[in-house]
Amino acid sequence: MAEPAAPPPPPFAFAALPWHAPLLARWRDASQQGTRPQATLLAGPPGSGKAWLAQVLVAEALCERPVNGPCRQCSSCHKLAQGLHPDLLWLQREVDEKTGRRRRDIQVVQVRRLIERLHLSTHYARGRFAVIEPVEALNVTSTNALLKTLEEPAAGTHLILISHRPQALLATLRSRCAIWRCPAPSPDQGRAWLLQQGIDPAPVPWALAAPLHVKEWADAEQLSVFARWDDNWRAVAAGRMAPLAAVAEVGKDEAGAFVRWLTRWCHRSMTLAAEQDQPERLRALDALLDDVMAAPAQLAGNVQPGLLLESLAIGWWRATLPLRRG
Repeated sequence: MAEPAAPPPPPFAFAALPWHAPLLARWRDASQQGTRPQATLLAGPPGSGKAWLAQVLVAEALCERPVNGPCRQCSSCHKLAQGLHPDLLWLQREVDEKTGRRRRDIQVVQVRRLIERLHLSTHYARGRFAVIEPVEALNVTSTNALLKTLEEPAAGTHLILISHRPQALLATLRSRCAIWRCPAPSPDQGRAWLLQQGIDPAPVPWALAAPLHVKEWADAEQLSVFARWDDNWRAVAAGRMAPLAAVAEVGKDEAGAFVRWLTRWCHRSMTLAAEQDQPERLRALDALLDDVMAAPAQLAGNVQPGLLLESLAIGWWRATLPLRRG
């Protein structure tokens, strides 16, 4: 079984993303005043860099010689950079050994092991941090196991919860956290940051508000694939391609990336439909988006990826009927 609370693999983020600078300043002020929250909920849209920010906040706190940020030279910083810091626990959904995919939920046994480790003595003198990513992956049993720790955290313990949809969380969980809203970058900020990383965002102008996703896709050499999906989806809308043909080339391993791509595509299409006063198309796109948002959980279950993608493609074909009629 995978280690339930391993730190993230290198490279580790030590410098904040430009659009998160105000949140970093807030963290530093709270640290200096001794008012740092024991449980912080980082809430914001996917791909905006919440996990990156969590790493930066942890590095700021665990560095032994911080000067306007982590020194990157002390033992603590070195261990963070190697993904080996004993006072940082990072909880995510486990990978199912049979399927090779992440499970749908964070299991209660993972949370219980995390709680046990939070009560152990720290290796350094700067506290212990636990990050849960994303907190929506906690099921009801896992959430209940965590609530008491949120209410009465062990001395020197700080929890950082990462949430893409805070409105979906239990009110009792939200009420026990300091909620920090993490903004997405503006298109100009997203584009500038990606160019600094050596990434040309031209194939995905619709994803500039989620530059961390774009970087992930670029690292996996998927941007050219997205350009092809763009072309196929436009062809379906124009009636030049059958919906099933549009997804026939999407492999099982690409299904998750396809769903993330389609989420952004739906949001952009809904914006255009609203601007062009197309209520029928907007309703159809809204229904499609509901199906798209439910797709990640289905992919984590026993659904056949090919059948799911075909269903979504048919939904897109239906949503674009008004365009072909006009």
